[in-house]
Amino acid sequence: MDIEKILKDHQETISNFIKQNRGIILKLTDELKKRIKSGATIFVAGNGGSMADSIHMVTELMGKFYRKRPPIKAISLGTNPALISAVSNDYSYENSFVRELSGLAQKGDIFIGISTSGKSKNILKTLEKAREIGCLTVLLTGNHLRKKEKISDFLISVPSEDVPRIQECHIFLIHLLCEILEDELYGN
Repeated sequence: MDIEKILKDHQETISNFIKQNRGIILKLTDELKKRIKSGATIFVAGNGGSMADSIHMVTELMGKFYRKRPPIKAISLGTNPALISAVSNDYSYENSFVRELSGLAQKGDIFIGISTSGKSKNILKTLEKAREIGCLTVLLTGNHLRKKEKISDFLISVPSEDVPRIQECHIFLIHLLCEILEDELYGN
């Protein structure tokens, strides 16, 4: 195992990710701030490691990142195992997050889907439902996504097909968003 090569790949991927997405990240944070100020709830969902990132993001928003401040309303979809198993059994796993979002989200809220491949059917269906409801939609993904149609209001892709590098960029972005939101909404 070549640790130096892994570190170099990580640094290059993060650097390219920021170069590619700087503008969209700034636009996204502006939109998130506006919606949060107007009372929006942020809903986040993912599968596997992306679900862990979803939970992590909500924890940072509802708790604190650096400073003590009021919570930023956020919910990680899919964290109720009884609900996920019931919906998956009664409807399909593709609807596992759709049903929960349908019951909780309102027009003006925010849905952030995390899919390393950009192909997770339950995330794509939840993006569709979020758009129907009138939510701002965001998809964090890797370079696997080949579709060019408008899949979300904000598509933030990592210029890599290497799953660990994609996930490292996603957690970096989550931390970046949390820090910016906390600082600009509750800073001095």
